[in-house]
This record gives sequence, C-alpha cells and structure tokens, in this order.
Amino acid sequence: MPRPDVDPDLFRFDRFALDEEWEKQVPLYWEHAQQLSEAREAYERAKACTLEVHARLLVAAASNPVAFGLEKSTADLLKAAVEVHEDYLVAKKKERRRRLHMDYCQAMVTTLEHRKRALENEVDLRLANYFAEPRKSRAAVQQQQQDKERHFQRKSGRT
Repeated sequence: MPRPDVDPDLFRFDRFALDEEWEKQVPLYWEHAQQLSEAREAYERAKACTLEVHARLLVAAASNPVAFGLEKSTADLLKAAVEVHEDYLVAKKKERRRRLHMDYCQAMVTTLEHRKRALENEVDLRLANYFAEPRKSRAAVQQQQQDKERHFQRKSGRT
C-alpha cells in the first residue's frame, strides 16, 4: 500500500473562521477513523493469513522434510525452513504492507486529535481576549479625557 496523500491544509486552520473549522473537524475525523478501522481489520486478516500459511507449511515440512530440503526434522530446522519458504514470505510481506497502512491511518487520526486540541486552545485564547487590542491604563484614559477637555475649552474660547 502506498503512503496516503495528505492535504497540507489539514495541518493549518483559519483563526478567523473557527466555526467553519469546527464544522470540518467532525466529518474529517469520522472519515479517517473509519479508514483506520478498515485498515486494522485488513491487517488482522493479513496477520491471520500469515499464521495460517506458517502452520500449513510447518505441517507439510514435518510430514515430508525432504521436500523442504531437510535431512532431519527438528523444531528449529522446520521453523527456519518455513520462514524462508516463498509462500510464507509473500504472506509476511502483505502483512507488513497492511501494518504500514494501518500505522499511516493511525498517524492521521492522531493528527486530527491534535488538530482538535489546537482548535480548542484557539477558542479558549479567543474567549480570553488573548488576541485583543492593547488596552490603555486607567490613568492614561483619564489623562486623555483631560487633554480632550482642555483642547475643547481652548477651541471654544474658555480658558
């Protein structure tokens, strides 16, 4: 299975459209969680197939060691002969590919969980006015009001 293509925009979100980002998050997570579930199931099937091939070959090797190129049939020799057999190697390769695909799917779901936490933190910061404009101190506001009053009095001719 090839490495899945990942949209680079998935790792970024618009701070000024958090409502839209949240709306995208749930279906996106659901889609990838389903893919992970399917990948796990495919991996488990491949793993079971590998075990079946291993068992079948082990029985065949034990009943006819000469066919596997063995002079004796000790447990270690039988196991080694099975693990280099072409059928077993093909099944094992398929199992590894399924495992890799499952790992990619798990990484995607983990990324989406991280994205969710980042969105939550962004909302918390926004609610706490973290991105607000700087505020003037009370003394600075009073001074500004006094300056305006003086300016107004000078303009109107009242000194």
